[in-house]
Amino acid sequence: MSSFVKLYILVIIANHSLYISCMLAFASIRRVITKLLNFII
Repeated sequence: MSSFVKLYILVIIANHSLYISCMLAFASIRRVITKLLNFII
């Protein structure tokens, strides 16, 4: 039972960190796109 709980917590932490990294990557990509658009315009 305890091992199952540990595995569940690890999965939650992994999903959370993956979500955070995806959000950071999306924010940086959006920033670069806006910079390119401002440079073109």
